[in-house]
Amino acid sequence: LHSGSRKEQLVNVVHKHFASQAHHTSAARNRNIQHQIDLVLGASLPNLPHYKMSPKENLILQEQVEDLLNKGLTRESMSPFAVLALLVPKKTVVGECDEWKTAFKTKDGLYEWLVMPFGLSNAPSTFSRLMNQVLKPFISSFVVVYFDDILIYSKSEKEHLKHLREVLIALSQNKLYINLKKCNFLTDKLLFWGFVITFHGIRVDEDKVRAIREWPKPQGISEVRSFHGLATFCRRFIRNFSTIMALITWCMKKGKFEWGKEADESCHTSKICLCSGMVTMGCDFMVQQTRYRKRP
Repeated sequence: LHSGSRKEQLVNVVHKHFASQAHHTSAARNRNIQHQIDLVLGASLPNLPHYKMSPKENLILQEQVEDLLNKGLTRESMSPFAVLALLVPKKTVVGECDEWKTAFKTKDGLYEWLVMPFGLSNAPSTFSRLMNQVLKPFISSFVVVYFDDILIYSKSEKEHLKHLREVLIALSQNKLYINLKKCNFLTDKLLFWGFVITFHGIRVDEDKVRAIREWPKPQGISEVRSFHGLATFCRRFIRNFSTIMALITWCMKKGKFEWGKEADESCHTSKICLCSGMVTMGCDFMVQQTRYRKRP
């Protein structure tokens, strides 16, 4: 933060919209995005017993269930469907008539979710759709959203506070809450999904660079695939990446693993390129561009 006044403005903006983060589903029930659960025709319904727990663990589970009941996130159930307790609440509503498919069993009874719990198949996709709908007016203008991570970018602190206020209002109106302990505000450097984003551009997180640099010589196809996967994560930073990695890619295609001198040299070259601290810059489409083409 470059000034005390900006800090005060930031605190006021956040406090105004998230002074009370009460968790309830009154607004969530009015959303047009609901998580649907499709069953496989002819498949048997699971009805699993609850975990055996110590008295202390049972008490914690009972308190959590009562808290979820009071908040309107779950309700008592008569479902023939029952799985092991999984108590990590989300804020996307389960579709009507699908609640019974989320039933879970505890020592004290059977309950079903009214909101989408952690662990459901396709739950990330549903939540991603919700986030994109809520923040749609801002995406590509000053917001990037990936699942539950929101990146707000601006040209100045004043503009950033304005953008932040608009995003917080949208989240507050949809009863979506932020975890302040995981937030960074008014910063010029940010780690976002494995990339370090600054004013100068984007580069790979140093932890990933170090992992590539210290990667030992592969002893099998699985290790080659692991290295290739990590290197591919950084491919946008390396010109002619496919050519540099060609021999390593070839080692994964053969039936019998062979790691020769050429593959070793290719691995060494790729490490040098990947660890050279290359940074990608944002493209200015008002400037004449040069396109590189492969020779025929």
